[in-house]
Amino acid sequence: MTDVTRTAAQLKYVQGGVGSVVRSITSKFQDGLNVRDFGAQCDGSTDDSAAFQAAVNATGSTGMIAADGPCVVNTAPVLGKKNIYWNFGPNIAIKGRQTAFPRMFTNHGIPAVGPWIQSQSPVVSPAGDAYSAFSVETLPPTTLAGGVISIFAGTNLTGNGKDAIATAQNLVATAQNGSSGNIWGQEIDVGMFAPTGTGTQFGLSLNGLGTGNPTFGVKIDRSDKSKWQFGLDIRNAQVGVNIENTSGMNNALVAGTIPTIFAGTTAMIGQMANGGSALILQRYTNTAPGGYLIKAINANNTEQLFSVDIGGQTFAKSLAASGTVSHGAQEIDKSYSYNTPSSGQVVTMAADSETAIIDPASTLAALTVTLPACTPAHDGSIARYSSTRTISALTVNSASGTVSNMPTTLAAGAGHASLCRGANTTWYPLY
Repeated sequence: MTDVTRTAAQLKYVQGGVGSVVRSITSKFQDGLNVRDFGAQCDGSTDDSAAFQAAVNATGSTGMIAADGPCVVNTAPVLGKKNIYWNFGPNIAIKGRQTAFPRMFTNHGIPAVGPWIQSQSPVVSPAGDAYSAFSVETLPPTTLAGGVISIFAGTNLTGNGKDAIATAQNLVATAQNGSSGNIWGQEIDVGMFAPTGTGTQFGLSLNGLGTGNPTFGVKIDRSDKSKWQFGLDIRNAQVGVNIENTSGMNNALVAGTIPTIFAGTTAMIGQMANGGSALILQRYTNTAPGGYLIKAINANNTEQLFSVDIGGQTFAKSLAASGTVSHGAQEIDKSYSYNTPSSGQVVTMAADSETAIIDPASTLAALTVTLPACTPAHDGSIARYSSTRTISALTVNSASGTVSNMPTTLAAGAGHASLCRGANTTWYPLY
């Protein structure tokens, strides 16, 4: 009988394709290693640290190492400058005292499983400012009429486990203790070099299939010990947030503690805490301010219904169908001031005041009434005043702007009103 025993070094391997070359069996087997080749037990009790490190040491500058089962790794393997593709089986469970291997965990502390690439490549990206562990590029034909997907990741949840969690994609970016710099869980760059009007571009598009109603399109959450400084930060956008009722949306925005959510209400905002404010509106500048804090208009944008300008002046259009004002639409002035001046004094109407009641103890020989500022932002504002006693010499001026043809006396029980024309910042008498 002929002895055909051969050592691994004597056996050769040829891939068989055009251009393939002869390699030793040993070299071929080293393309993919298994920690069990180096003595790992993966029985849940034996420390397999040495076997994991030996497998890394036996791998070239890049290679694949397989492992499966409950492996105890008390000392994390040191990769050096190598790139390792860990082919973890479905029964993998890395246990042990160390916390650096595997390094990736979800927000619930679940370690990453399945194929896992640890890359320490010295090759930077074409942009010259980043390293990449895994790159995918799809080059569609120029005649493409449908869609193209570079990476398709999904999961399919079956069964009736009420606590089951199926995640199609879990991205983990970890800043270790002592590290510095910026960290992104995911960066999506949309390179737009085509002229406008060639289609719609999305940084992120959330849609799906089925007849059920998923709970959240986007959920921003963290643990009780760590909070996001900003849940959502939008910059350099023509429109920060655009919400349209295109599919039977009941509410566009619900914020705070809202006991009852009313369908058909665009926004419902409640206090976050007792003593706080549900809504604060702040004007842009205090130097020559203009515009409105609140403005309500009709459906075709032809008529103003209600407004609060940046000076706090309010305007409300009566909803009565005729010239008679019903009680429900009755004007209520909560900004009036009550004044008891002496002769020669000045009654100054505040910026947010519409009415000044003057109630002197007796007839006044002279009095000055200063109307609120009249600016373009106050166009249409009304200021009025009345006196219970005669004012023999009345002077009317304005905190800002000018006045035109104002009365010089005021009889007992009489009053006057003026309207601000913002175009020339002038108060004009009404009566």
